[in-house]
Amino acid sequence: MNNGQTSWEEPAEVAAEALRASVVPIAKPRQASNSDIVSSWREMVTGTGRKYYYNAVTKMSMWEVPPEYAEYLERIKDPASIDKEVLEAKFMAMLKEKLGGGAEGDYWPSALQADLQREVEREERQQRSIQAQDDLRALFRATSEITSTTRYSEVLELLEGKAAFNAVANPKERASLFDEHISELRREEMDRNRQKKKRTAEKFQKLLASIPEIRIDTLWRNAVGIFRVRLQDDVDLSGMELMEQLAGYENYIKGLERADQQNEIDRRDEERKRERLNRKAFKTMLGELEENGTLRATSSWTEIYPLIKDRKEYIGMLSQSGSTPLDLFWDCVHRLQESYVKTTGPVIHELLALKEGWMDNTDLIQETATRHHLDPKLIDTLQTHINPSRKPSQPSAEETRALLVAKLEKHRITNRTQLDRLKHAIKHMTPPIQLDSQYEQYRTLIPDEVQDEDIRRYYFEKFIRHLKKKAGLVVSDDE
Repeated sequence: MNNGQTSWEEPAEVAAEALRASVVPIAKPRQASNSDIVSSWREMVTGTGRKYYYNAVTKMSMWEVPPEYAEYLERIKDPASIDKEVLEAKFMAMLKEKLGGGAEGDYWPSALQADLQREVEREERQQRSIQAQDDLRALFRATSEITSTTRYSEVLELLEGKAAFNAVANPKERASLFDEHISELRREEMDRNRQKKKRTAEKFQKLLASIPEIRIDTLWRNAVGIFRVRLQDDVDLSGMELMEQLAGYENYIKGLERADQQNEIDRRDEERKRERLNRKAFKTMLGELEENGTLRATSSWTEIYPLIKDRKEYIGMLSQSGSTPLDLFWDCVHRLQESYVKTTGPVIHELLALKEGWMDNTDLIQETATRHHLDPKLIDTLQTHINPSRKPSQPSAEETRALLVAKLEKHRITNRTQLDRLKHAIKHMTPPIQLDSQYEQYRTLIPDEVQDEDIRRYYFEKFIRHLKKKAGLVVSDDE
């Protein structure tokens, strides 16, 4: 109002206009639904510990549980009985969150479309980040100036203007990718060095094998002067350190030792096989002599030796370990002796029991020979030795008996009991028999119950072989 007047007090018209301009219309609040009111009750506790219930919408409080809230608590215990209005309110709240505070009247297709758009954008950002990392790795690999010893500070100066380097905006992420690249370079470098050392070591082994002067007993200090000249002609070998050369030389010598040990094992196996075949052939030859009657229980070595000394079976047994030809001979004789005592002894005793007239009774002789499987040649031999000038039917009974007893006593075979006593005496001799003991040292100490000295010597030497086998000094005849 412009009337040209002034006043110390505010005119009434101006005051009324200012009051109207300062008044802001109050937005009508959204009417809370019944379900909001019911679900807004909360159980609280006073300072003294007493429970009460407060409604955040109506600002009311009660000491007792509101009936509608108690009913609401019962309903939410079973998900199927939740009030439809409560579910609808929660769904609308979710749509608002997805829309970023959109209007309550927006439709749900718009909400889903917005959510889908955000998911697509997130995937695109992720793909761009992955592509940027791959491009930066490729840039690191393509940059020849980057080695396993390059520092990250040097890379910053070298690649700061590259688009692929700047595409990864996070400095920590760029540094992490660089560390991965350096680790990969170091692994590759270690693999290359390992393969190079392996090839160099193999080449060094071949070089040593090509030098005949280097043998299994060659010392290192002598070997160095032999192969060092040849190392200078090869780039890889000339770069070997002295300790690498020493390790390679030791491996080469160990290989020679293993090969030598294997050759020795093979040689011993072959030698044992050859000796086993020689023993088998010699035993077969003794069996042939036994079959044709040349080798008997009463045979001696001096009788058999002239017959076999030139045969290959005997020559093959000479100068080999294990049993000697004499040992195998006495083994065979001993077996024949035991067999003779077992099978022929009873027959001889029966012939002696006849006493008189047994040579005049041809039928009785044949019957005895047949019953005991006695070789008829034995009867003829006895008759011939008794009195070659007489016919079998002519000698007197007394003369026949005396001569027969004398002949059988002369050619008596040592029985098993005597042999057992002889073997026991040798085993428990005082002083004990040693590996290097000789028969002559114990000759007078061995009981003379067994008169045949060849038999006593045989069992003495057999006990010596037994001691040597226990000590592992000879090979068993069965091997």
